[in-house]
Amino acid sequence: MHTAQGSVTQGQKRQRGVEDHFSETSTLAIEHRAKKPRLLSKTCHSHKQHLSKSVWDCLSKVWLTRHALEELNRRTTELPSSPERKLDEVEASSRLKRFARHGGPDLCDLRGYPEPALLAHTRVNMNSSRSRSSIRRSRSNLPNRSFNAPPQSTQNTTTERKSSAYDANFEQILIDHGAYPEEYSYPDDHSPPPPNNWNEVLQRVARTRPSLSPSRFSEMGFRKFKRVNAQALGEKKVMSSVFPTIRGNADIPYEEDKLFGNLAPFADGIVDAKPDFYDGAHTGQLDHRVRNELSSYIIPSTQHNAPILPNFFAEGKGPDGSTAVAKRQTLYNGTLGARAILQLQSYGKELAYDGNAYVVTSTYHDGSLKLYMTHPTASTDSGRRTDYHMTQLRSFALTDTPESFRQGASALRNARGWSKEQRDKWIAAANSTVAGMRVDMSFETSSQTPLSHSTHARHDSETSADELASAEVTRIDRSIRKRALSQSRRRGSESHSKSSRRSRRIILHKGIDPPTERFMIFNQ
Repeated sequence: MHTAQGSVTQGQKRQRGVEDHFSETSTLAIEHRAKKPRLLSKTCHSHKQHLSKSVWDCLSKVWLTRHALEELNRRTTELPSSPERKLDEVEASSRLKRFARHGGPDLCDLRGYPEPALLAHTRVNMNSSRSRSSIRRSRSNLPNRSFNAPPQSTQNTTTERKSSAYDANFEQILIDHGAYPEEYSYPDDHSPPPPNNWNEVLQRVARTRPSLSPSRFSEMGFRKFKRVNAQALGEKKVMSSVFPTIRGNADIPYEEDKLFGNLAPFADGIVDAKPDFYDGAHTGQLDHRVRNELSSYIIPSTQHNAPILPNFFAEGKGPDGSTAVAKRQTLYNGTLGARAILQLQSYGKELAYDGNAYVVTSTYHDGSLKLYMTHPTASTDSGRRTDYHMTQLRSFALTDTPESFRQGASALRNARGWSKEQRDKWIAAANSTVAGMRVDMSFETSSQTPLSHSTHARHDSETSADELASAEVTRIDRSIRKRALSQSRRRGSESHSKSSRRSRRIILHKGIDPPTERFMIFNQ
């Protein structure tokens, strides 16, 4: 009876084992049918990017971001492995067991201590071997797989990554290089005053514009703007459909989403700026000599037909966009614009800080418009010459009321016009400086002209005299030769005439026939 029960039990176990096998097989089949087999490339590249060590080491403050944690892990794994030590055997004792039951040693001092490199390397190898074995098992179950496929190789490459405005450490890099955001807490609790022309610009942007009067921008236009703004869910849509209504259609050179790849880097380890919108000047407005000398400061794009000397910028974000990112981008844009104006303002002389701002930046996010100004000052840091400060000018809720939209749009359009005036003013000043340099050079050249002309004249006169003398000698020689030849011919003709007359006299005297006598005479 026990044998029968044992056989039944074994049969049930075998049946359950078969059922489990078929259920596992069917489950794998279902999973493989649900997941389409993907083609595996011959070489799988694991491409990693990170900031260089020098950039991280130069930061005065490191923010806790994903990239910072990756850098910490990378440096931890690169630590040199400690030599292996043979552990001493400890005999089991009741005292040791009792000590362990009560919690063991105090490990508070080991908190935050990096894991030994050897142990970490061992764990990585174990995990990689496990993953490879699991991959082999899964590949063996893949249907319709060719067994002659070449083995897959992996190649890990690491390249240097640059920080962008989407990383909090990007702003820290700007701060460490002298570009300070709005309401920055300075270490000495001394914040610089606003620009000297603050009130002037404030009054300028507050002017009303006829194009936004109630008769030309009605309640219906405001409702249309709100509808378009609500439907713009992304940054590109905001800049293409919403922002044009705000900025208007003024005849000002501008570009959108243009990479500033021609400018000299403001700091190491950050990406090139790429503003959503900027105003600039036509290339032909500025003298070519100034353009060539200040190219890396005033010509932002490698496409040299793009506007130069940018000093008005706009950054837009969709409803899900980050205001912090927009402000970092605005700080970066304003700093590059203020640096360009400062270089042009100081062309031909030392850097001059007048305390004024000539750059306006703006952000638009979910119906909120903010205007900022950026101005340079002499740096208090001995490691650099210039600091740049960002100050808020105005803010408006454009989707609140028609009047709030008129005020905000008027402020931005007035700011664009004012920025153009500042560009044109400093371009004209630089062109005048170049013209003055040319006048000075021409004056110096003219003062040296009489001496050089007299030298050239004396040289020319000496050369001409030699040539004339040689020509005169040749002419006299030819005249003498011609005269001598004519005299010889004349003497020959005279002698011939004398002989003829003598012959005639002989012929007449003897009465001989002239031909016979001539023969006789020539034969004598």
